[in-house]
Amino acid sequence: MKHDFRAAMRRATDAVRRGDLGDATRVIRAALSGTPQDAASRTEPQASPRDGLLSRLVVRPPGLGDLRRLADGPVRQMEGMVARQYDGAEGHRDYRIFIPAGTCQGVLMMLHGCKQTPEDFARGTRMNEVATEAGLIVIWPEQPRAANMLCCWNWFEPAHQAAGQGEPAILAAIARQVTSEFGFGPERTFVAGLSAGGAMAAILGESYPDLFGAIGIHSGLPAGAAHDVPSAFAAMGGHGGRGRPAVTEDGPRVIVFHGSADTTVHLSNAAALSGEALRVAEEQDGTAGGRPYRTARHATPDGAVRSEVWTVSGAGHAWSGGSSAGSFADAEGPDASREMVRFFLKDSDRD
Repeated sequence: MKHDFRAAMRRATDAVRRGDLGDATRVIRAALSGTPQDAASRTEPQASPRDGLLSRLVVRPPGLGDLRRLADGPVRQMEGMVARQYDGAEGHRDYRIFIPAGTCQGVLMMLHGCKQTPEDFARGTRMNEVATEAGLIVIWPEQPRAANMLCCWNWFEPAHQAAGQGEPAILAAIARQVTSEFGFGPERTFVAGLSAGGAMAAILGESYPDLFGAIGIHSGLPAGAAHDVPSAFAAMGGHGGRGRPAVTEDGPRVIVFHGSADTTVHLSNAAALSGEALRVAEEQDGTAGGRPYRTARHATPDGAVRSEVWTVSGAGHAWSGGSSAGSFADAEGPDASREMVRFFLKDSDRD
């Protein structure tokens, strides 16, 4: 039975990679119900509560959703965003850069989620507007479909989970290139992301603690939470390994946002990101943008705040306080973009 299930997971993974998500769903459902594969291909199993979870994870996950929303054609640039390319030993990626007028205070890399583009992510987060006020240069890397057919950062693959290899190496090289160009050190260099982008931000914070002073993770997962597509499904559903906490005493500072009603990436991943290494120094309840929230701040023994974890009540899998002009953005709730920038710059004068 265990062998059959592993074989089914391999078939489901192959189906996802070739874009046949309906077949992947059928294979996983059949494996869980004990239905032979040939019968599963002929009949549709009866729905069950577990089927509902599978439907969310297989058909509409942030890293593995449908392709219909991905449009071919030329990239439409937003005002103020300039297209650039990085080519190096690590690999190649296109990215956009936003440089506000006036004095700049630092560099922020923003990693989009699956089924998103840099422009779409910029619209939904309104981060360029916030960056203009704060004086931050914003880097918007683009994950091409050649690397992942749904434009997801491959946070769940071992080849992209450590320093010096894969996507972390490419993104770190882009960050170094821009920070060197504008003369900023690590305490003024930040990275944030949504969903798959948040998971990759966690990997970057762990892999390159000497490059990033703080990281922001919205609706994401901890580094090491998955090692392939099936384990990614499990981690997203709150049933997998917990991964490695992003919050440590001597690593980059961390701010986490997560909706309590997120059915795509389970809220337990926010707790896994914060871990238990540091004590909760303060908890604060409030309401912003029509949604209640709770903020927990974790501090070192000497009282230095190393992280904030924002749990937004009733929010789903979307950027809190964002704009409906972009996908996966919720206009209600505390403004995650402003809160992240505040957190990033608050203790960044130690360089």
